[in-house]
Amino acid sequence: MGESLRDLHPEDQVEALVQADRATAEDEPPLSALVTDDDSRMHLFYPQILDHLDRPVHLEGGLPAQWSADVQELHRMWGQH
Repeated sequence: MGESLRDLHPEDQVEALVQADRATAEDEPPLSALVTDDDSRMHLFYPQILDHLDRPVHLEGGLPAQWSADVQELHRMWGQH
């Protein structure tokens, strides 16, 4: 214990994030959208996570637009609590 996500092998990082999102409802964005790269942009693993969760990209702007919408929705949802 005590390891951070960054300490894990990349495949294990993806699996940890996928497992964390398995309980997320289909109509809610995955919490892993909030995991970003060092520049606060979409993490390279996000497309893999969506794929593992069988969540297609729904927005016309593609993956970057989907990630941005997911982050905004999570902030809106959690900002209400």
